[in-house]
Amino acid sequence: MEEPIRVRMLFADYLTLPDDGIRYEVLDGELMMSPAPGFRHQRVSGNLAFALETWRRATAPAGQVLTAPFDVVLAEDTIVQPDLIYVRPERTHLIVSERLHGSPDLAVEIFHAKGAARDRVAKLQAYARFRVPEYWLVDLDGRSVSILTLTDAGYVTLASGTGDAPLESKQLAGLRVIPSLVFDGI
Repeated sequence: MEEPIRVRMLFADYLTLPDDGIRYEVLDGELMMSPAPGFRHQRVSGNLAFALETWRRATAPAGQVLTAPFDVVLAEDTIVQPDLIYVRPERTHLIVSERLHGSPDLAVEIFHAKGAARDRVAKLQAYARFRVPEYWLVDLDGRSVSILTLTDAGYVTLASGTGDAPLESKQLAGLRVIPSLVFDGI
C-alpha cells in the first residue's frame, strides 16, 4: 500500500483557511483542527484571563494578555493558538497584522485528558524549540495547574497544584495563581 501524500502547510496556506468556528493550528507543517472549547474550558480560561489581566494592570500596563483564538506565528510552518498568552511591553512590537509574529513570554494551554498529548507533547516541544520562557498546563479533568519554565535542557516543572496554595510564576514577577480559583464556577 502506498503512503498517503502529506501536504506541508505554511503560513500563506494557513491564511486561506475558512473562518468557520473550527480552531486551526499548524505544527511543523501539519494542520491540526479542534472544535470550539466547551463550558468548563471557557470558564477556566476566563478565570485565568482575569488573574493575568489583573496582574498586568498592576505591574506591566503596556504588556498584552491575549486569549484564543489568536494566532501566534512561531515559524512559517508553525502557527498556534494558545488559550492565553502574555507578551511583555518591550516585545509588543511583535504583534503585527493582528497576530503575534514570534514567541510569547507565557503560553497557557487548557486541556481534557483526550487532548493532553497535543499540549503535553507536541506543543510543549514546539514551545521549547521556539524558546517560550514559561508554559502553563491546565488539566480540566485533574483540576490542576502546572507552571513549567524553560531551561537549556527543556521545560522543568516549577510549580504544580490542585488546591488553595498559590503557584508563582518565575518569569512574571509577582504573578501568582491559586488553582482552586482557576477552577471556580465549574
